[in-house]
Amino acid sequence: NIIGGSSQGSANIIARNEPSGIFLENAHYNVIEGNYLGVDMNGVLTAKNQHGIQFNNTSKNNLIKNNFIEGSRREGIELKGQYNQVLNNLIEYNGLSENYDGIYIQGEHNSIYGNVIKNSGRDGIHLSQSSNNAIGGQSPDQVNLISSNSHHGVGIVSSNSNTIENNLIGTNADQEPVLGNGHDGIEFFGDNNYQNLIQNNVIGGNTRSGIELWKENSCDGSQMNSFISNKIFDNGLFGIDIFHYGPNPNDEEDLDEGCNELLNFPVINSATFNGSNLEIKFNLDVPAGNYRVEFFGNPLPDPSLYGEGKFYLFSENITV
Repeated sequence: NIIGGSSQGSANIIARNEPSGIFLENAHYNVIEGNYLGVDMNGVLTAKNQHGIQFNNTSKNNLIKNNFIEGSRREGIELKGQYNQVLNNLIEYNGLSENYDGIYIQGEHNSIYGNVIKNSGRDGIHLSQSSNNAIGGQSPDQVNLISSNSHHGVGIVSSNSNTIENNLIGTNADQEPVLGNGHDGIEFFGDNNYQNLIQNNVIGGNTRSGIELWKENSCDGSQMNSFISNKIFDNGLFGIDIFHYGPNPNDEEDLDEGCNELLNFPVINSATFNGSNLEIKFNLDVPAGNYRVEFFGNPLPDPSLYGEGKFYLFSENITV
């Protein structure tokens, strides 16, 4: 089935519906394209849907593309299913009255590419008990802009093996940190967050930290999450904060446990130029193994002495 389309006159205006503007139950290989949910064709809010678009747990291989979804009382998109694609939608001002997300995901192998997700009542995108989803991708047209949401840009709860890559989180399209999310850029909460990859994102201007990984008392169950080559700058607290709130001091031989094993951070002893080459000497007190150490630059030192990283410089793979 096709709801809407790309040709002139094919768009639907869908408003004032409960529980959803569009609801997919055990539905596969459908296209929802070019529709206006909650707004008219000029983008003026008409009448709110309870949800914009809603999937149940068994819907697969559907395409949600180029829709304008605004003003839903709950989620703009509630995505419970597998192998669905959400591409190039404008999703804004959803869930404001009832504290809901722009996109809520509880499923596997879904792709979220090229969307603008702003001004949600809770998180821009929220992953719950989800695995192997892709939020953003390597090509420019797969970048999501996730900004000005009330809580986190991306919230992750009990979710594994997801990739969050090449998104703008808290910035505008020019990577200026002027549309920060109300809490963290990306937050992992609770246990059972394993092997998620956060890579090549621009994360700036958020009220709290760029990335936060925490649980109230401990988070031993959240391990092996990778944060690689992200540009993180001008956030209110820290670039990456593990175990809530503030820096964790290094411990001798790194014997402590917690989120991502509370891995000790490198300590830079010196950074000098030898001709045109930058030479950095550092210590890394960690258990035996293979590690990737990344180096970043900033226009000015961070007053906390635990700086963020606006400019990715290079990385070094080392064996201890």
